[in-house]
Amino acid sequence: MTLSSKLKKAEANLPSPRKDPLWKGPEDSSSMGGVTFSLLARWLGCRERFRIEMIEGLRPQRGFNVRIEFGNMWHLLEEEMAKGLSLINGWCPAMQGVLKDYSQDLCRQYPTQTNEIIKWYEIIRRQFPEYVLYWQKHTDELESTPIDGLQEKVFHLPYNLPSRRVVYIKGKWDSVRLLGKGKSAKIYLMENKTKGQIEEGKIRRQLSFDLQTMMYLVSILESDIETVPPYPIGGVLYNVIRRPL
Repeated sequence: MTLSSKLKKAEANLPSPRKDPLWKGPEDSSSMGGVTFSLLARWLGCRERFRIEMIEGLRPQRGFNVRIEFGNMWHLLEEEMAKGLSLINGWCPAMQGVLKDYSQDLCRQYPTQTNEIIKWYEIIRRQFPEYVLYWQKHTDELESTPIDGLQEKVFHLPYNLPSRRVVYIKGKWDSVRLLGKGKSAKIYLMENKTKGQIEEGKIRRQLSFDLQTMMYLVSILESDIETVPPYPIGGVLYNVIRRPL
């Protein structure tokens, strides 16, 4: 077979060009539309790279990213815990199952990095129960109350811009909590973050202009949650989990 015929054969096997954009735009109310924080951050970073990825659907081949996947696995366990499972020493079979399934999916996706994935699976399997036991005795946990149905809650809400254009903002609240009692009670957004190093001063400075946190607070104000209107927004409970090693 000649080089020319090989190239023609390869071209014939290429997927057909996308007819419709992958992303439907900020004004679309479907699951393929709306604006998340990550979408907004990508657009602010480079509009052309955003177009290639979100409109054309093209993205570079990525390997196992421990910073991203450690956070994903952690949030997966937070979601399971939010279901009100019966825990023994901060752990239960259901949590073990979802963590194992997710890790196996990662191994199939990145077969050359299986050992690295298994290592972090074992680390989280041991670290998360200690985290749960720590918070069960913490003062903040004892004094605050999670609002029912708002733990790991997905939101997709219309938002009116100053130009009167309506866009949809979407994301997921880690938790929305009520802190205080009676007339002094306030609503707090709880954010769970995983970081390799914890620099408290730096985190405090960043939170004063953190776009994601502000976007999520706005989403609470714009929501029609029945339990929110009687109480003012008090602020953010920023829970940082250190990624070891």
